[in-house]
Amino acid sequence: MEPNPKNTRLWELDALRGFLILCVVIIHFLYFVSEFYIGKAITNPIYVTLKEYGSCFFILLSGVCVTLGHHPVRRGLMLVPISVVITVATYVIFPDMAIVFGILHLLSLCMITYPIYERLPAWLLLPPALLLLYFGFFTELPTVETRLLVPLGFLYKGFSSFDYFPVIPHFGYFLIGVFLGKTCYRNRRSLLPRPKPLSPVWSFLEWCGRYSLYIYLVHPPLFLGGIQLLLWLQK
Repeated sequence: MEPNPKNTRLWELDALRGFLILCVVIIHFLYFVSEFYIGKAITNPIYVTLKEYGSCFFILLSGVCVTLGHHPVRRGLMLVPISVVITVATYVIFPDMAIVFGILHLLSLCMITYPIYERLPAWLLLPPALLLLYFGFFTELPTVETRLLVPLGFLYKGFSSFDYFPVIPHFGYFLIGVFLGKTCYRNRRSLLPRPKPLSPVWSFLEWCGRYSLYIYLVHPPLFLGGIQLLLWLQK
């Protein structure tokens, strides 16, 4: 294990975050191409699995990282205006599929509320986490008339969105990540030795992990702009 001074990041967490954000980029690229260019949905099981559950691992990893970082409320508040811009922009461009409560909305809420349960024993986080996952995957939440409960997971008739990560069940992944951070990384040390033969690969993944937010924000408009340009050139 490697010691982790105050100014040192844990390489494996950055690398894993980098791998996950690259998976998100690939999934979004394939989705945009299939939706706006080919006009046919992709049914490959690997694609479907990554599309459905890849972001869940990203949320879990964010829960791990929040236990190692500083100023979670400040970081969560920084995501609020970005989330608002995403909602407004998608509503203007795709009003029927606007992102009302996407992954950044969820993560901002998770970080802002983290001080509420920060000092709780790690094991106390597992029951509510498993309960959220249970209600999210094994029960059908009732349809409601109001739109105010959309962030929690209660949908109104006709709801649709490009990106939707409600509190039920996704806050459960974050809590599991917090549990892992409080137990596996309680000493704030790297758990894995950095692999030397593949250092350029790992360095690239670490870089992607450190700048994952920027990569997440930049790649969708680039993909959509590129597809629109390609469609225009083919006219």
